[in-house]
Amino acid sequence: MGVPEKNIRTILKYRSKGGKFFKKEDLKMIYGFRESDFNRLEPYIQFAGQSQVIKPASESMEKEVVVMKRALLEVNAADSAQLDLLRGVGPVLSSRIIKYRNKLGGFVSLEQLQEIYGLSPESFDIIKDQLTIDESAVHKLSINFISINDLKMHPYFRYPIATMIINYRDQHGHFQQPEDLKNVEVITDSIYKKIIPYLLF
Repeated sequence: MGVPEKNIRTILKYRSKGGKFFKKEDLKMIYGFRESDFNRLEPYIQFAGQSQVIKPASESMEKEVVVMKRALLEVNAADSAQLDLLRGVGPVLSSRIIKYRNKLGGFVSLEQLQEIYGLSPESFDIIKDQLTIDESAVHKLSINFISINDLKMHPYFRYPIATMIINYRDQHGHFQQPEDLKNVEVITDSIYKKIIPYLLF
């Protein structure tokens, strides 16, 4: 809707501490909220319990409203404050999401959120439609040059997976293609699908 991000953070912080808006003009009390923004948005401001339907005054504003409703939070770029605002998350889970994201090197699918301790299936069902994934942001591991200790740091390469992969590499040389990993005894089809998005060959 064209509201500066710093104003949005101030508004959300004010609400989180119990602050409420009782009339449209109360927005003017927000520090730094511009008069021009208030005048532009005033026709579209509603309060809980109001039943009126306000039609956008222009086609451009209508498009802005549609874009706003469709806006999704990109999990690999979101900070704890943004995740905290998701229904069913809160500060504890937002911290766990970021910690797990850092260990993985980024998420490649929303379903990986279900691996996070404390995130119930009900909460996942609530937030999954509010999120999106940018796989290009994922940090990948160079499987032919990474050390065993560094590989073990990744959640999907715990013992004995990391050990078996490195031993195979030492005995047979570099992996030439992803399918070569299937020659490692412990790499099942399910493990293969999980680890491939995190590897460079």
